[in-house]
Amino acid sequence: MQADNSAGLYVHIPFCLSKCRYCDFNSYPVSDFREVISYYTDTLLEELRIKAKDIPVKTVFIGGGTPTVLPEVELDKILTGLSKFAKIIENAEFSVEANPGTLTLNKLKMMRKAGVNRLSIGMQSTDDKVLKLFGRPHDYKKFLESYKMVRDAGFTNVNIDLIFGAPGQKLSGIKKDLERTVNLFPEHISIYNLILEEGTPLCVDVKKGVLSPLSENLEADMYYFIKDYLEKAGYKHYEISNFAKHGKECEHNKIYWKNEDYLGVGAGASGKIGLNRTENIEDVKQYIVLIKDIKNDILRNQKISRETEISETVFLSLRMLEGLNLTTFKERFGKDFFILFEKQYNKLLDLKLLKEENGSVKLTRTGLFLSNEVFVEFV
Repeated sequence: MQADNSAGLYVHIPFCLSKCRYCDFNSYPVSDFREVISYYTDTLLEELRIKAKDIPVKTVFIGGGTPTVLPEVELDKILTGLSKFAKIIENAEFSVEANPGTLTLNKLKMMRKAGVNRLSIGMQSTDDKVLKLFGRPHDYKKFLESYKMVRDAGFTNVNIDLIFGAPGQKLSGIKKDLERTVNLFPEHISIYNLILEEGTPLCVDVKKGVLSPLSENLEADMYYFIKDYLEKAGYKHYEISNFAKHGKECEHNKIYWKNEDYLGVGAGASGKIGLNRTENIEDVKQYIVLIKDIKNDILRNQKISRETEISETVFLSLRMLEGLNLTTFKERFGKDFFILFEKQYNKLLDLKLLKEENGSVKLTRTGLFLSNEVFVEFV
């Protein structure tokens, strides 16, 4: 537990309009679950009541799935329940994920009234052909309509999600995505390299030869173009895939990257308090049925070792461009980084993937794109 006893709170809504062709998250088309949505939100709030009663919550993140696909009455139920059962501190960052076509003015007003002060909208691309390839249930025009609605509703902290590296994509396509995105003046931009997850329709098409994946060299060129373009546009590159205007970094995600404490409620949600890990059962209907025995059935509990926490803190902290602060590390664990990881550090230093700078160990420019080669050394 943190010295101030606080934690982040993640709330999982596993429903969306339709399953995207690249997605392997714990999410399901809402049309298949309409009869259980109300039961799900009741179950989630019961779990929240049990878990969150004594812990000050410093950030809230409602993710999915697509939380805004919920009917207004169910979204309101969750927002009201959060204020009732969670001890959310004053001025806490309160984020909700949304997708184009699932927002209404009423939902936006409801969220604003409940204290939601940050929205993350999944655009993924400004190219309708790429959106169709991804299986997204919207086009660029629909995104623009939703984005305008969000701004008109008074939201002043908005993230736009993008994906690069689609089969057949060219550098010129990424440039157009970035130009259009920057011209919308979002406070935050998350841009992820497409991962072809096993079993997803997109991955199946690539394996069959229907689609051709990009070369690693082209993906690297895209990544560094994105980095330089967004930094030139006034965004701070603060994590491998995340860029923010001054003071608009995602505080909730920084809890994960600093390996701090967080609660997770909902089907498939995970949490970490001290050395204790929890992971909820993913199946929505089982989650609803088994809530009555919360200690045993919906949770998989694991106590990790101090050594595991140390290793995870290293590779998670390295995701941030500020890196792993050596003084903070020693104060937290009572150990010297270079004594613990001398072999790994020297190897990665020789490969020009890590560096020491201003009292922190950081990824180099090359290391940012090859970060997985760095992280595996600390697992």
